[in-house]
Amino acid sequence: MHNKKQHFLPKFYLKGFTSKHFFKGNESECFWVYDKVNKGITKGSPEKDFTASYYYSYIKPDGSYDHDLEKQLSKVEYNASKAIKNIIRIIHKKIKNESISEIISEEDLDAIIEFTVWQIKRVPSIVDLINSKIDEFKNNLVDEYSFLYGVDASNEMVNKVLHPDSINKKKLDLIKELGNDDMINFFSAIKRKNIRIFYISKNEFSFITSDNPVIRINNNEPNGLNIASTRIFFPLHKKLLILFYEHGKSIDFYKVANYQELLYINKSISLFCHQKLISRDKEMLETIREELYR
Repeated sequence: MHNKKQHFLPKFYLKGFTSKHFFKGNESECFWVYDKVNKGITKGSPEKDFTASYYYSYIKPDGSYDHDLEKQLSKVEYNASKAIKNIIRIIHKKIKNESISEIISEEDLDAIIEFTVWQIKRVPSIVDLINSKIDEFKNNLVDEYSFLYGVDASNEMVNKVLHPDSINKKKLDLIKELGNDDMINFFSAIKRKNIRIFYISKNEFSFITSDNPVIRINNNEPNGLNIASTRIFFPLHKKLLILFYEHGKSIDFYKVANYQELLYINKSISLFCHQKLISRDKEMLETIREELYR
């Protein structure tokens, strides 16, 4: 069976940070990737990068793969893609100085918030944490099993208690349920906040993103989503970034008009990446590397 590559950064999302490049006579949509571990900058593509084999799937007892989570994510991504396009359309009207009374629809806002929630919990930094905790639990169970029965617990014995496929299912279940608690509901916590849309009108300017794209900042308290003073930044597109802040119902737009302001925002995004930064602009990544990762 061929490995099924699944994106932890959605393909439609990655396409929003591309520019057109020519390679061997063919035009393609690509972006640049900075790896803060090896400090290299390489070209990437929405189709091939930021994927892992069967990242959101597990093997069922009958031997087939369960792709329910991937299907659920596809719906979230489809709705978010439409919402981002609608917001960009409104911004284009603003750039053209058209007199508009159009506002972002409640449906689009909900789609963006749902997408934000999933991009908080589906990235490798969170998935790896969940995996490590479950693996730690399994190892502790092995030790306890050996202690109780006075024998070394073989893999065969442990698998009777915790089969690898059931463990993988539990990992995916935890990802799905994370943030759905009545006490701390991620969607409701974000929905309570004001919204500011940062946008760029100059062709040569663009936001970057990373493999940890949703940023939570709180200078005075823990950065929990349910805390009013926690600000949540999320670059949705190379020309569009959304900020959720404080509690309220206001929605406004802010144009990033100069390079220094853009560089400050992009450097802030860089500080919260897991390992990799993404940009359509190679020079921006080179500047960030020089200033932050020398």
